[in-house]
Amino acid sequence: MCGGTGKSGCEAVDESSYSSLLGIPLAAYGIFFYGAIAVIAGLSLAADPKARDAAAGVIFYLAAVAFLVDAALFLVQALSIQAFCTMCLLTYAATMLLLVLSFRQRAHIGAKLAAVKAAPGGSILLAAWGVAAALVGAGVFAANAALAMADPATFDERLADIAYGEYLQAPKVTLETAEAPSVGPTDAPIQIVLYSDFLCPWCKQVAENLAQNFPKWNDKVAVYYKSFPLDKFCNPSIGKTLHPGSCWMALGGVCAQAQGKFWEYHDAVYADQPTNPNGHDALVLAASAGLDTVAMKACMVQIPNQGKVRTLIKDGASHGITGTPVIFINGRRLPRFAYFSYVLRRESERLGLTLGGLED
Repeated sequence: MCGGTGKSGCEAVDESSYSSLLGIPLAAYGIFFYGAIAVIAGLSLAADPKARDAAAGVIFYLAAVAFLVDAALFLVQALSIQAFCTMCLLTYAATMLLLVLSFRQRAHIGAKLAAVKAAPGGSILLAAWGVAAALVGAGVFAANAALAMADPATFDERLADIAYGEYLQAPKVTLETAEAPSVGPTDAPIQIVLYSDFLCPWCKQVAENLAQNFPKWNDKVAVYYKSFPLDKFCNPSIGKTLHPGSCWMALGGVCAQAQGKFWEYHDAVYADQPTNPNGHDALVLAASAGLDTVAMKACMVQIPNQGKVRTLIKDGASHGITGTPVIFINGRRLPRFAYFSYVLRRESERLGLTLGGLED
């Protein structure tokens, strides 16, 4: 998703090249680290008070190392991936909490380990910690190996089933579609409303999916398009501009609709998405789609038509849209657009319909 919520950030981080080290997910290392911390904390509760204080010092230094790693990973998410994983941020906060709680027991790590060993039962504590930590690590990495050998298709099917369950549980909302450009009969049993940005690469994937499959659906589906440009030039509801120039593309869509050629313009833009476009680029794309550019230019400078773009943005924001694409099927919002085809197939089957092109 372009923009949007923490879920998409987690997906972006997980799909990046930074999500694993030596073929093992970073999450597995994190589970091992926190498991080892939990073991030494649990064992120290039953140990001599001196050993307990020394163990807290050991935890401080382990947390300090983890903090440095977390800081580097935070910078990677901010600068390279440009997305944040909510779960990752929570673990960073947990590391900082460990630092704060164990700060008073800081001292040279060698001295702390020696203090643990010298305390009554300290050697047993260290040995038990080593064995338990090794067992935790073995369990984590064995589980990771088992997941790696599992059938990915089965795993993907499970995720798709979860997405469909979330879709069914989503509240049904009423969406205004009277003024939206559409294809398909207005009384079709399946109504799809798409909030999209003409410059969003994921929106292009949805557009290609629809272009390929819509002809196979035999008047059983209606699709409505609503622009939601992720550009603060016209959209004050978003935190930052993701696609500069998308306001111009949205305005071009309004004026293309006025000529009755919205879908020609739509296809031309997604076929050749421009970078940082302006009004002239919208006119060039309109010309390539066979639109009257003189009428187009006159339309784009009219304030009421610019107001239509703002109305579209307010409409999207009123339904909690913060990124694109966002898809509603029969009034229910898809949790993730990646499962669009799967959810559409399941929903059509639930209604006793068969839609071509959705067999996979």
